[in-house]
Amino acid sequence: MTPRDEVQHKRSSRAKKMQRQYSSDEMSEDSSGSEEISSDEELAPQPQPEPARAPTVVSQARSNMTPAQLKLLELVNKVQDVNLQALQIASDNDGGGVLDWPQICVVGGQAEGKSTLLSAIVSARMPSKMKFLPEGTGMVTRCPIEVQMTCPNGATEHKAIVRTQGQHGGLDSAADEVAGPGATPTPDQIDRWGQKIRKKIQQATDSLVQPGCITRDKEIVQLVGPCLPNLSLVDLPGLRAVDDPKTYGLKEELRAMVTDVVSSSNAIILCASAAGTDPATWVGKGLAREVDQAEERTVGVVTKVDQLYGIPDTQTMREDRAQLKQEIATATSTPYYAAYNPPVETEEAFRREGINLKETIESHFQKVGCSEFYYWP
Repeated sequence: MTPRDEVQHKRSSRAKKMQRQYSSDEMSEDSSGSEEISSDEELAPQPQPEPARAPTVVSQARSNMTPAQLKLLELVNKVQDVNLQALQIASDNDGGGVLDWPQICVVGGQAEGKSTLLSAIVSARMPSKMKFLPEGTGMVTRCPIEVQMTCPNGATEHKAIVRTQGQHGGLDSAADEVAGPGATPTPDQIDRWGQKIRKKIQQATDSLVQPGCITRDKEIVQLVGPCLPNLSLVDLPGLRAVDDPKTYGLKEELRAMVTDVVSSSNAIILCASAAGTDPATWVGKGLAREVDQAEERTVGVVTKVDQLYGIPDTQTMREDRAQLKQEIATATSTPYYAAYNPPVETEEAFRREGINLKETIESHFQKVGCSEFYYWP
């Protein structure tokens, strides 16, 4: 055997070994209909991946809204800012809070990818993802951040307005406007715009609350432009499973704040949970089931699914995949979506082995009930 033949033989052997390692990833399809995880599937090499596409959003963007619909959306965003106590008008549910408009609330534990997911939804119609929300480990989001997006007909440029609103007062008079790119922004322009918005959000947060603390006072981020969906979302501080001795009581404060926001029957709960963790410990799922027992307005999104795949494929990864797919397959009413954002080097490593990671993930989870996937570069 020549040296070249020997190299090719080693590569072929390694690819076959990887296929066997992934063989425990599919649900059994025998006549018994059992939901036990099977160990007889073989992962075949896949074609090269297609160019990355923008993620599908929970509510499809309506780019052709009528002028009347756009006026209504603008009115909704304005009225959400009005404090009814100051006008001496009582709402139906709390005797004088803000009007109870429908909104999508992103709920989950800390560092579970909530802000990243929200950024991806906002960027659904952009050529690249705009990271405009603070991200990182620990308690990054320290107050509710309401993101109001509007796509006016005929708009030729983007802009953002960041401001704060006290719980018992009107809007802060000092609103910061951040000029954005034109109608067809480049990825570099989107990135710079996102960085400027994120800086304004961080400054607004620091003006509302001290580090390590939370507040129910909210920030309002208005995004306007042709590449935005007509949608309103709320990013909430991450929940905690246990209290930190240095900030005792914060766990319950966070829970009370989030519960107050999502208890409204008009709130759609987008429950983000990180793959690779025990579903029994998903704090967002637990809270959602308490306030939405019928599971009529809860949508589950499992983030970081790509972290369950690797080269080599470890026993822990296989066990985590099986556990996650069992959770999705046995879900009663809550629809689940899978979100993944693999590093470039991870996709390249799979490509070298003749395996399309994107198609592999979607194939595995489609068979247990996932029908939608969020993928972004």
